[in-house]
Amino acid sequence: SCICKIMDTDLAVDTSTVIAVIANEPEKPLLITKTQGYELISPRSLVWEIGNAFSAMIKRGRITLSKRRQRLKFTSKFRLSWLT
Repeated sequence: SCICKIMDTDLAVDTSTVIAVIANEPEKPLLITKTQGYELISPRSLVWEIGNAFSAMIKRGRITLSKRRQRLKFTSKFRLSWLT
């Protein structure tokens, strides 16, 4: 996972960070703790990258289609700002 401090209040997050949280990976609690109090920012491509990551998980049998739907609904709870 990549979390990069941009300013005192901003953290840039990558796809692996967001996937780890929404897929309930073991590092989820640590990532949530480290990002609390910050504005999370990411490139707009994150939306497509998350879709691609979940497609790969389905193909590999790591998750089912219904689980994917559940997890993607969870992404709407993320407060992300987009880099331009």
